[in-house]
Amino acid sequence: MTDTISVQKLLDIFQNKRVLIVGDSIMRDVYRDLCCLLTNNSRLLQETELMYNRHNLRNNSLFGDQVHSFHINRMNSTFNIEKRVLQSDAFKYYVCYNFSSRIWNNQMNNLLLSMKHYNFIIVQSFIWDMSRYNDHDGSIYLMNLDLFLSKLHEMNKKIIWILLPPSGTNKADHINNALTKLSPIIIETVEKYKVNLLNLSTCLPNDIHIRHNDGIHFTPYGHRLITEKLADIMVQVPQGYSTADTDNVSSLNNNNNNVSTAPSYPSRRFNQGYRNFHPHHNRRKFDNNHQNKSETDSNQKRIKLDPADTDNFGRAFGLAWKTFTSL
Repeated sequence: MTDTISVQKLLDIFQNKRVLIVGDSIMRDVYRDLCCLLTNNSRLLQETELMYNRHNLRNNSLFGDQVHSFHINRMNSTFNIEKRVLQSDAFKYYVCYNFSSRIWNNQMNNLLLSMKHYNFIIVQSFIWDMSRYNDHDGSIYLMNLDLFLSKLHEMNKKIIWILLPPSGTNKADHINNALTKLSPIIIETVEKYKVNLLNLSTCLPNDIHIRHNDGIHFTPYGHRLITEKLADIMVQVPQGYSTADTDNVSSLNNNNNNVSTAPSYPSRRFNQGYRNFHPHHNRRKFDNNHQNKSETDSNQKRIKLDPADTDNFGRAFGLAWKTFTSL
């Protein structure tokens, strides 16, 4: 089962490459299987290496990779932050994993500008989008997917979208039904923006050893098969720009500014759980009697000042300060 792809083949593909991997826990495990092979380990991942322990950061660093950002709001929180990097001076590769709970949100918007520095961008986002944002019919997900891919299309990068296959178990009925319904539209959107598609539904064998019992995650063997298919498609991807040109980057900056401020920003229009800023939230509240009394006292003690009259100025300042501190 371990002879699906060689260490040397993967090193040849990744040499002198900067690769960004974005997505949920499945993509974290895609990153980890790549790290396993890129550090000269031909074995499969161990089950314990696929497990995620948010309380033990040190053990979560595997194969010599570095944890650059790590903040856990709570288990399975959409506000969690995670960034991991594996790099090699000998082979000149730089592989980065960024956790994202959604295909388009503030975090992805902020990540967008850094994407111009990568040769490959590998993305998968579906399960969290459909299970944690009250998007029952997937309409918001499809809008966010279109927006995200349109932004990447402007950068003319090598992009690979991983499409998950439905599971054979009934433990993930909601996800399976959503995948079956939305996959044709996802494929159509991916093709519209000329993104390279790795459709796991068509390229993985129907093998019970590929998926875990939860119907969502993949086994170590399943991840090695994904790595093999991913390597094959990376070889076939047409050459794109190594970095976005100045015009594209300028356009991207302008678009990001518009997205941040425009009221039609899709991921905010549907109230996705962001905290709203209320400018009057912390303002002290006074009852009408107290407010009217303060205004009356101020009017009675109001003094018309002559700039040259220092005595009256001092009295006025004192009365103003006393009135202010009594509120």
